[in-house]
Amino acid sequence: MALLRRRIPADPDHRIGDGSEEPVRAEVVDTPPPFEPPAPPDPDADLPPSRLRGTEPMYGYVVGLELLTVGILNLVVRHGAGAPAHPQTALQVVGVAASIAFMGLISVRNRTVAGLAAIFAAFFVTLPRPPNSLQAAHILALVFPLIYGVLITQRQRRAVSRTLGGRRGAARTGMAARARQRDDQQAQARGGERRGRSRRGGKGNDTAPAGPRPSARYTPPKAKRGR
Repeated sequence: MALLRRRIPADPDHRIGDGSEEPVRAEVVDTPPPFEPPAPPDPDADLPPSRLRGTEPMYGYVVGLELLTVGILNLVVRHGAGAPAHPQTALQVVGVAASIAFMGLISVRNRTVAGLAAIFAAFFVTLPRPPNSLQAAHILALVFPLIYGVLITQRQRRAVSRTLGGRRGAARTGMAARARQRDDQQAQARGGERRGRSRRGGKGNDTAPAGPRPSARYTPPKAKRGR
């Protein structure tokens, strides 16, 4: 909390100009802290763990564009050192179709589907034998989809762990509350039984008589007469 000090003259009728200064006193003024707006709610908090969220769909489209570019290069660049003797047009068309299908599956917003589709699309795009000039592009077409698939899979696994942990904590809290309620009910039932027994038995039956009970057949001896 900030403290502001201001100089206030001790005498409100003082005058300045004669070379002498009036004594002043310091007054501490407390100012309220600045207002901090509450943090906005997370829009993805209620989504299931398997749902794509945040920038994950955008990165998926970036990977899909990379695969599509490599697939088109396979169709265009067919000659050069290391190129196959016979063109592999069918495999190259399948690679282009796989990259387009992967970008279409991103709209499903499922992490498992997107990760597997990225890996399969990378496999079909890099399946044709490229010339030496496209070797680096094929390596990148394998690495980036693999990283994307592993990343969203790990995020889904952590989200599932957090969800299960929250459910287990809620279950433990509910079980503890039910146990306390059951104990309270049992204690109340035992207290009601004690009160009922005391009312039926009366005041004299609260304590048991001390010593053995006298026998009904016992006859006390008669006193002897003196001679």
